[in-house]
Amino acid sequence: MSFTRPGNIPLLFLLLGLAGIAQGAGPADPLLKLVPADAGVTIALEDLSGQTREFSRSDLAQGLRRLPAFNDWTATDRFRDFKQALTKAETLLGEPIAKIRDEIFGEAVVLTLRLPLKGRPEEARGLLLARVPNRALLEKLIDRINTAAPDRPRLARRERNGTSYQIREFAGGVRPDEFYASLDGEVFAWSNSEDLMLGAIDRQAEKKGSLADVPAFRQLRERLPRRALISFFIDPRFAAQLMEGAPRSKDSGDERWMALLSQYLRALRYAGLAVESRDGIMIHTEEVVDPTTLASSFKRWAGISKPSDSDLRRLPPSALMMATARLDFQALLRLFDALANPNESQKYATLYVALEGLLLGLDLRNEVLPSIGPGVTAYIEQPDAEPGKEESMPFVLSTEIGNPKVARALENAARTLLALHAIDDKNGGGRLRLETHKMGAATVTALSPTSPLAFAVTATYDRFILGSSSSAVARALAAQADPEAGRRVERLRAEFFPEALSFAAADLRAIYDYAFKRRPALARQMAARQNRAEADAARDLDQALALIHLFDAAFVTSQLDQTLTRMTHKIGLVNLPETAKRP
Repeated sequence: MSFTRPGNIPLLFLLLGLAGIAQGAGPADPLLKLVPADAGVTIALEDLSGQTREFSRSDLAQGLRRLPAFNDWTATDRFRDFKQALTKAETLLGEPIAKIRDEIFGEAVVLTLRLPLKGRPEEARGLLLARVPNRALLEKLIDRINTAAPDRPRLARRERNGTSYQIREFAGGVRPDEFYASLDGEVFAWSNSEDLMLGAIDRQAEKKGSLADVPAFRQLRERLPRRALISFFIDPRFAAQLMEGAPRSKDSGDERWMALLSQYLRALRYAGLAVESRDGIMIHTEEVVDPTTLASSFKRWAGISKPSDSDLRRLPPSALMMATARLDFQALLRLFDALANPNESQKYATLYVALEGLLLGLDLRNEVLPSIGPGVTAYIEQPDAEPGKEESMPFVLSTEIGNPKVARALENAARTLLALHAIDDKNGGGRLRLETHKMGAATVTALSPTSPLAFAVTATYDRFILGSSSSAVARALAAQADPEAGRRVERLRAEFFPEALSFAAADLRAIYDYAFKRRPALARQMAARQNRAEADAARDLDQALALIHLFDAAFVTSQLDQTLTRMTHKIGLVNLPETAKRP
């Protein structure tokens, strides 16, 4: 598409380009009733004009405009080309882009793509639907587009069930013919497929089923946020068709991954994604699943009924990032086996024998793994290195243990590995010694004077903690004994994802404060690792810090409900509502 030759602009891309300038505009449900039931991908933009105005006045929008990256972009040729393209589009259409956005796309826009059965991706055809507040303006724009094109199309009119629609016929097959119509006087419909246009007319007359009649789609639509900036809905059969048409990899590992993905698509009934502006930016995804097609191990994982101990979400003040989940380690091992190279099966079998030796002879699959979890938490802390030394970030992994015998086996394995490290002449010349320290109701074990790892097992043998140092493990034990240590995580969770038990979160305010104070040292480290000029690394670091400074926290969540029919995920860059504005 070229804005320098207005006549070459297909109507679809013109309309999509204008709609893309805005974000969301009114309920799209009436339009979704005109979408074919076998649509592959459907996109809905709702409340375009209202949400655009709200976002432009928001603190986030003002902060984004102040970003160095934004200012740098506005000085580029690409930005100038973009501004010139908008000016040419306004000249062609004879109206300001903002007016077109509000008065044509200001309520709701739906775009859907359909791929014929066993069709190739290039055979996909689209249907665009819009509720148009200003019909006169739309007619004016269509007339200007039709008359301004150098390859001026031949216009024709046809009728279906008492509804007329127009055709833009292009000589020589330079591109597919286009069809458009007014449905019920409120909805503008456009397509590059006559079949799709006729289907929309039939659905208007309630003579055909629509996407809104598909049960899995209805479930999905109800669960996603209603006032989203943009929503995507995907029929898994469409994704499966694209996979079938894609070139096959000769790598056996890729084939195993593709087989796993195909199995997942067979279980999936519908998938959706919505972007919401709520104290920042949040992305919601929902998947409607047929539980009868799920693997038994996955069903057991999803059916874990034992709640995780909330102590696992208690973090020391030094924590910057964390992740917590409810895991089925037996299922994870089965997944590993399914993806592993069959030619290395003997190697893995020997490794399992070695591990069972470290684990006091307990069977890894049937005794050890079922007793680990389900609650597992890991986090990274601010470094506490001495001045002048390169900083390394301490990490901690903590997990519930359901069987004291398994906790003792893990303790034995960790102690044995530390001892083997200590006797290696490459590690301190064999002068390292194994030491234990009591920390409340737990015992911390590590090498001295330096240690690659440290670990602790609680006195009741119900918790195993592994960390990068004795001090990191000690802080973890102190935090788990302090109810106040969980406030930061619970505050974020209660506000944005109270139902989620598996999630990852980053304290962006703490990350910013830590990194801002160490900018010169961090820039030097980045430059050395990436073999770049220090000034370039410092500029990139400043760009990243400016973006981080706009938010309080980032998170990713995952949840599968107990009925095994719904999978929910969220991604967010957010500010806590009561947080004071930062300069």
